[in-house]
Amino acid sequence: MRFLKKSSVVVLVVGIVCWCLAVYLLNNQDAIFDKKYSDKIWIHRVNSIEKLNEVQDAYLGVELDLVYKLEDSIFDVNHPPAPSTGLSLNNFFASVQNVNKQKLWLDYKNLNAENELVSLSNLQNLCVKYGISPKQIIVESTAPEYLLSFSKAGFKTSYYLPRIADVKGGQKDPLVQSIHKSLDNYSINYISADKIHLGRLKDLFPEKEILTWIVNAESDKASFWEVRALYNKFIRARKKYKVFSDPKVLIVLHSYKAKEGNY
Repeated sequence: MRFLKKSSVVVLVVGIVCWCLAVYLLNNQDAIFDKKYSDKIWIHRVNSIEKLNEVQDAYLGVELDLVYKLEDSIFDVNHPPAPSTGLSLNNFFASVQNVNKQKLWLDYKNLNAENELVSLSNLQNLCVKYGISPKQIIVESTAPEYLLSFSKAGFKTSYYLPRIADVKGGQKDPLVQSIHKSLDNYSINYISADKIHLGRLKDLFPEKEILTWIVNAESDKASFWEVRALYNKFIRARKKYKVFSDPKVLIVLHSYKAKEGNY
């Protein structure tokens, strides 16, 4: 009887320890994923010098949004419809500390026939000025036909697929066929879309590496007793792990709340 009591106590203690460990892991899952998949995780929407300064030493790469202002011949670091803060890509590049290693994902919002070549020349000049190799840069756009010149200049390119949710069928779907044609004709390196489309992207474009994002950070901590909240965290952790561990996923953007400059 005494043995059974001791065994019960041991089991109870082990159970409590395991539960405490599970609560800790679930509450700190983003930090754990950051460390485990540091080769894949870049920071989302780094549209300020303040945010860049906080993350550039800790993460392999950053993503920023660009609008080319033809009248001023500059890249404006901005995500419309938010108002411009006046930050130019020139000043952003000037604040990059490790120019030999820092990776950059440029979400080019208004790439078109009118600004394609002049903006390419501008970007090349900035790379030379600050010693940043085109191989460290991904230029992303919803207009793949204007990415070919960037590919030829040595930049990596990604076709952002915002309409992938419109695909009704498989490989014979006209939209899918159009995307395949663009990927081939314009030498596109990657495809990018929200993580919810990962399974479809892998089925429809098995030959391409994927860029995606998980931008909903785990903010609130769940207490020891909040079983429902912890269960929801577990479900989210499983979904994140599925994305991070997928060999076809090259980069996953993560949210990061900086002390300043969260534009």
